[in-house]
Amino acid sequence: MKKEKLFSLLRYIDNGSLECITSLFLITLSLTMPAIGLGNFGIQVIALSMIPLINVRFPVAALPLALVATVWLNAWADHLLLTGFIVYLAVEYATSRGRFALALILGVEWILIAYGVALERPLEAKDSPSLITEILLILVAAGTGAGRWKILSERKQRAITQQEIIKKIRTDIAHYLHDSMARSLAIMIVQSKLTELEPDPKKIQEKLNSIAKIGQEAVADLHQLVRHLVVEESAEKATAFGAWAAVSIHDTVNSAIQLLVDAGHVVSFDSRKKNYKLDHIAETAFALAFNEAVCNAIKHSPPKANVTIRITEKAQSLQILVMNPIGDWHANGESAIPGVGIGVESLTRRIRNIKGQVCVTSLQGYWKVVISLPLKCEDS
Repeated sequence: MKKEKLFSLLRYIDNGSLECITSLFLITLSLTMPAIGLGNFGIQVIALSMIPLINVRFPVAALPLALVATVWLNAWADHLLLTGFIVYLAVEYATSRGRFALALILGVEWILIAYGVALERPLEAKDSPSLITEILLILVAAGTGAGRWKILSERKQRAITQQEIIKKIRTDIAHYLHDSMARSLAIMIVQSKLTELEPDPKKIQEKLNSIAKIGQEAVADLHQLVRHLVVEESAEKATAFGAWAAVSIHDTVNSAIQLLVDAGHVVSFDSRKKNYKLDHIAETAFALAFNEAVCNAIKHSPPKANVTIRITEKAQSLQILVMNPIGDWHANGESAIPGVGIGVESLTRRIRNIKGQVCVTSLQGYWKVVISLPLKCEDS
């Protein structure tokens, strides 16, 4: 409740209401002064109109002081009363809005009116103290406004940053749900269709157990996601999203091979026996990206397809290849060719974030993904 009241007060101050109310108070106070008159009262009201006009894009806020000079030159007023204080408030407000040039114009206009037009005689040495005081008051008003401008700018920047973080969190949630939840559901669908075609009751039970296990893992992963959103701070959510999913490269690949086998595909796997080392974030990114590639292989390959997975070293990089045939239905336009959807976009984004590269090609009935990673490796 207190926070809401504070924000309401800040908004109230931001739109110039405080300056307008203070100016009205000064004008009311001037009614008690002996020099009050209709013309003198009027120039204060004209000066007050500067403050709301400061929010206009074109510098029309400079016009009221020109009108004040016109009123004075036509002898419709003979005393400035508290107009100077209203000008100080206008300079302060203009500066707080970041309109520094306008604040300078208002300050110069007021000096010309107070020590030129209204003085009605040449400026003399005895006027120097009051002139210096006037300039200092204008500078104090501008300095106060500059301090407010800095605070307001920082607050706006924090709000923009917060919105960017929220947007990134939402994007990460969408990608994570696609990478993890959609993958699990796709595998469960494939498994259920294979179960319908399986005549052996023992194998049917195995496949049903596998579907149940995938479903349980998906639910557990979703619980981790919810816990992560509840516990972590906003900035951490945006930078460490899905960090709980990190596993080694070989564990990720071996798990994916098992999924392909469970889906009824024949896997050809070739890898040199090395313990490839990546940092925690890189392992997470690779696991999610590689699982996306394998999920596409499961979804888009014909039944019992030959899927090739190969891990090779080239210079200081590690290349992981996934290649699978494309089902005949793609040629009939019933499904899009892999490589153009959110899955490949997410895959590519994750690998590039860890300074890797992704090459996706679809040629002569085969879909091929090559993931290149900078690596550290140790012989096992």
